[in-house]
Amino acid sequence: MTIIVTVWRPDPEERQAWATHLGQALGNDYQVVTQVDPLARHAAVWAAPEDFFARSPRLQSVFSMGAGVDHLLHHPGLPPALPIYRLEDAGMGEQMARYCRHEVEHVLLHHQRYATQKQQKQWHELPARSPADLTVGIIGFGVLGRRVAAALTAEGYPVRAFVRTAGQRENEGVSLFAGPQQWPAFLAGTQVLILLAPHTAQTHHLVDAQALAMLPGGAWLVNVARGGLIDDEAVQAALRSGHLAGATLDVFSTEPLPVDSAWWTLPQVRITPHVSAVTLVPESALQIARRIHALDAGQDAGATVDRRREY
Repeated sequence: MTIIVTVWRPDPEERQAWATHLGQALGNDYQVVTQVDPLARHAAVWAAPEDFFARSPRLQSVFSMGAGVDHLLHHPGLPPALPIYRLEDAGMGEQMARYCRHEVEHVLLHHQRYATQKQQKQWHELPARSPADLTVGIIGFGVLGRRVAAALTAEGYPVRAFVRTAGQRENEGVSLFAGPQQWPAFLAGTQVLILLAPHTAQTHHLVDAQALAMLPGGAWLVNVARGGLIDDEAVQAALRSGHLAGATLDVFSTEPLPVDSAWWTLPQVRITPHVSAVTLVPESALQIARRIHALDAGQDAGATVDRRREY
């Protein structure tokens, strides 16, 4: 019997590209469709319509087409017992590491300050620094966080990471800080703060005025996770006061970023349109196909989302 798999994205061309690659990876025992099918056993989705799950009553699994799963967890029609699976890396780790490494180097080499000097027609040499002089702190030490940490430690940056609970072993020279007791010390020693955590009820506005005050003066913020991790007003105030030297923002609470957003007007802010790690369809489709094959063989597919933790 042919097993039906539904793929859904709002854009029809993207949907067809996913269907093509997933169909090739799954093989002849599967039929991949680009419309809601009541007989579908599995689904790979992004931004599914509200009635998607009501019209797909036989689903046994649903896969996120991106690194984030909040679009599924907050879906009003998501069945309470339907297993959710996330992508793990699928080509995104290398992109994320390259993006973050570039932004940290931007800080290391004083590029933002030199850009300001250019506008003011000033010729002033700033003190040279080596990577060892710039400590990077990472919040979110999962698959992508570890890839970013490995890339930065290889360049000679001291790297620290904040994790939810103690007990994790050090990861190739990365200093780990765990729990609320170590939160102040983690921030106090961080000169470039990189956000890679999922957006959950616990991490919403994690970087607020109190957290920002714990960072050393002149720190730099990099957010490549979700816009809701930061309190926009608090970060903007820290930028205007000079406590934050600058910020690199790839994600925002509202996307696309509205034309009247204050973020556009702050000269210390570098903005990119959610491109730090773009989902690569061939690699992602292959990963999803492998997990579907495992499920249909009665095996553990891995990468299951814990709904209580929201990731």
